Amino acid sequence: MAAPTTPLPPDWIQNCINLSYYFTAQKRLRQALYCISSAESMLKPGPNWRGDSYQMISGNLSRARGAFYLKWLQHSQTELENRLLAAADKKTGSGSRSGSVDVKSVLDKPISDDKLQEFTAISAASVKVPDVCTFCTDFKGARPLFEQSLKSFTAAASIYVFDGYVTEHIEIEQDISLLYKVLAFFEPDLSNKWYAYGGGRKEGRKEMLAAGRFGRCVSHWFVS
Repeated sequence: MAAPTTPLPPDWIQNCINLSYYFTAQKRLRQALYCISSAESMLKPGPNWRGDSYQMISGNLSRARGAFYLKWLQHSQTELENRLLAAADKKTGSGSRSGSVDVKSVLDKPISDDKLQEFTAISAASVKVPDVCTFCTDFKGARPLFEQSLKSFTAAASIYVFDGYVTEHIEIEQDISLLYKVLAFFEPDLSNKWYAYGGGRKEGRKEMLAAGRFGRCVSHWFVS
């Protein structure tokens, strides 16, 4: 069907955002990303917007996208931890972590293989159908998800500023801190793990770099 000639109401977009959280929690990441992309394609100024509702929903959308990539990383971490324990149990029979994990068997495994349900209210051509989401198993795979999440959370925090939206701003900063900690699971360098477990705090970052405490790859994580 043709795309709507007028922007859809704000409630429709907010409902898409809410659905993305539900599907993300259910490991239906492809469906969640479709909801986010649909909301983004319909986020256009129009007569239905009142006051600062456009800005707030823009912030909600950025926050939802950040949460999506964070949850993707968390699902990957959980899968690898479970397989690590299963391998250890199989090898030692005692639950020790000395077993080995067949990472290759996880790499291309989809997080979910559910059939995508598309919205009839918007044109299929206006929303790119997401690819199947697979688990990330190392830092190389985790880093792009981390960067996408951090970028989105930072955009949301610029809308939900501390002076006026204290609760929302603090919650976003907590999500950013958690994001660094999840990334640390995939980081092989111990010094970088130490930084990430600190939540990627802004204070002292330049001093840490100047002291040579972290590798070159960490410098790309910093937010100016």
